[in-house]
Amino acid sequence: MWSQRTEEEEILGNEMQKLQNQIEQQKKLLNQMLKVKQSKMENQKMRLAQLSSLVKNQRIKETGENAKISKPQKKKTAMQRMNPTHQPLITTLMKHILKNRKKYYYKNRYFFNGYKFVLIDNGTALALVSTHHELTGKPVTDAISLPLFIVYSRRTYVKTPSGTFTLDGPDKIKLKKSNTIDNCIFFTRSGCCTKQVCPFKHDPQRKSLCPSLIKHGFECKNKNCHYSHTPTQFNSPSCKFYQIKQCNKENCIFTHKLENEKSPICREFAYNGYCDDGISCKFTHSFQCPELKEYGRCLLGTKCSCIHHEDNKTKNSLRNKDNDKVIQIVYDKNSESDDSCSGSDDNVELIVEPLDTLEGNSDYVRF
Repeated sequence: MWSQRTEEEEILGNEMQKLQNQIEQQKKLLNQMLKVKQSKMENQKMRLAQLSSLVKNQRIKETGENAKISKPQKKKTAMQRMNPTHQPLITTLMKHILKNRKKYYYKNRYFFNGYKFVLIDNGTALALVSTHHELTGKPVTDAISLPLFIVYSRRTYVKTPSGTFTLDGPDKIKLKKSNTIDNCIFFTRSGCCTKQVCPFKHDPQRKSLCPSLIKHGFECKNKNCHYSHTPTQFNSPSCKFYQIKQCNKENCIFTHKLENEKSPICREFAYNGYCDDGISCKFTHSFQCPELKEYGRCLLGTKCSCIHHEDNKTKNSLRNKDNDKVIQIVYDKNSESDDSCSGSDDNVELIVEPLDTLEGNSDYVRF
């Protein structure tokens, strides 16, 4: 019995020693791994210290350069440090703004509190199209920087998280009850619509003017032409010579509408060829590219149907009848000098009635 116990004790003792040896080996391995990780951490700390020193040196250099730069250029360098590419940060609001700008490219912009908006949904909402503040240049990163509400034509538009301002109250209910249908822009542009069932309104009196009349000045010979062939104040571009008071044509297709050179181009007229405001429109009625004038480059690319250069002079044989209601100024062509007209207004006559009726009047005298 005693011999059996001693043998078992020896076996257990040997197993215990083996386990202790294994534990010691694992401890050694763990110590080695810890040493390796500690060395890696030290190397990373050294690299971070080197990078921090480089950043400090760069900041010192920048502050030294800014001290030499004048005050108006300090703001530019600060904006460069905040945003080196001079581009607004791409956020959800920014993506929504860019979608609005692409979708409503043919609608006129309205300026409120330093931002540009577009009237949509029959005037029930204002969509934001400015990616930055037009006066300060600060990019729009969130809806917090926008005003809480906007008052336009005695209606209050309230801000939403998407940056769109919507009508709130009885005004919105009134506009919804009116059930006004928007005009089809494709029918207005070309006089026809390819859709079999179009949800928009097709008004035959609301068409763009035939391009052959505008370019060549004579009647269109195409029998299947769907454009309008009657020039009016709504579909005819503004007369360039009337702006400098030198339009002497009796048959002038173009609209006699005084405009400011700095005023933006009417997007509805440039892209659709028709403007409901006519002569009373505050924007310029021209087929020049509005994107090119506003942003310095055309954002639509090859899809843009507008003109990107000035057209040549054309001779017209048709007359815009809406010009008869506009006050015209007639000067004396046979006067010896211009000084005779500058002293008094005796050599100037205001003509309000059509020329045909005035020529038959005995009281009418042309100077």
